[in-house]
Amino acid sequence: KALRPERFDTDPDSSDARKQWNHWYFTFQNYLTSLKTPDDEKFQVLANLVSSDVFEYIADCKQYKDVIDALISLCVKPKNIIYARHLLSTCTQQVGQNLEQFMQKLKQLVKDCGFKTVNASEYHDETIRDAFIRGMLSNNVRQRLLEEDDIDLAKAFTQARALETAESQSLSYTHPRVPYNGSCALHSPVSIDPSDSGKPDSNLAATIPKCFFCGYKHPRSKCPSREALCRNCNKVGHFQRVYRVKQTFEYLKRELENAAVITINYQIPLVVETDAPDTAIAATLNQDDRPVALFSRTLNPSERNHSPVEKEAYAIVEALRKWRHYLLGVHFKLLTVEEVELLDCNPQYAHVRLPNRKEEAVTVKHLAPRGEPDDLGTSECLADANDLIEATEIAHEMCSNDEAADFPTPTNYELSKQKQQRLHPYNLRSREARS
Repeated sequence: KALRPERFDTDPDSSDARKQWNHWYFTFQNYLTSLKTPDDEKFQVLANLVSSDVFEYIADCKQYKDVIDALISLCVKPKNIIYARHLLSTCTQQVGQNLEQFMQKLKQLVKDCGFKTVNASEYHDETIRDAFIRGMLSNNVRQRLLEEDDIDLAKAFTQARALETAESQSLSYTHPRVPYNGSCALHSPVSIDPSDSGKPDSNLAATIPKCFFCGYKHPRSKCPSREALCRNCNKVGHFQRVYRVKQTFEYLKRELENAAVITINYQIPLVVETDAPDTAIAATLNQDDRPVALFSRTLNPSERNHSPVEKEAYAIVEALRKWRHYLLGVHFKLLTVEEVELLDCNPQYAHVRLPNRKEEAVTVKHLAPRGEPDDLGTSECLADANDLIEATEIAHEMCSNDEAADFPTPTNYELSKQKQQRLHPYNLRSREARS
């Protein structure tokens, strides 16, 4: 009675069904040995030690051997040797797992790898086979190869090549050939100058789309047309060669600005990227380097006379106000074209460090960043008039009347900055610009 096993009740589709069966079957065999049960009574004993759900799988069996075979096929799924070796080769020590636990994990994985004594040639082919299946691009071909528990290199290559050929040929059934249009211009082959192969920006330029303002490939901050005068319209900011696409560009820009954002995945970090050329300000809300929303407007004549720092601040403020419903309460990253480092700020003035390392206070109305930065150097930002009023009232309430009079002025900014540490957490840490 002491050796009587627990009632066997497991889900055959569970991940540990094999482990539970192996343990139960071992204890059941010990129980039969202790009872000295004859072979013709083992089925009856087993039926009393399984649940009703498990019994449904063996109810039609007549012999004890058939019952055991049915339970083994039910709980012990065949292991794919190639996949098992992939799990072993990619297994790494987890956080909080000591070396002894890691070693035990490896010993458990190696049991399904089917290692056996082989010669050098067989080991050579098995290694290439595993790398071949692991490194191929097509998941469909890999899935078909993994349907077999064990497959040699020659068979894997032959089957994969046949599947690849069939896959490419099947495309002709679903994608009919487009008739040739004689008015369409064919792109001529591009000749590559060997002397240009060593340029550091060659690979980077290939991944950057053409600039709308000059027609070349480069980051917007390095556009040669930012200070150029168009000979056609006498406007600054683009070359004459791209003037014809201006109307199309404006149309597409309006479409992007007015496009509805269906949803935002807040599991992916948000990035607000701003740009402030001479005549306009613009911003994009990005996720994984892909634009989610776009904002831009033209600066009025008085705003064009402001410093680049203040123009960048305008872009930040208006972008945060426009996308407030996305950014409020969410940590995000802010990227600016101007390499300006914002050290601290109060509701009206910001203490910044310019690219020449010079520090000065600039007017930043309506900008009220708050929140401590996280590990990425980002912080919660707020651009709302109500919060600005609240922030100013808090500052005046906690300062004396004499101190409050000079609090928002840049003259005594260093003194005011010390007071801010105990007034309100209006700290904006440095944000490095994208080069």
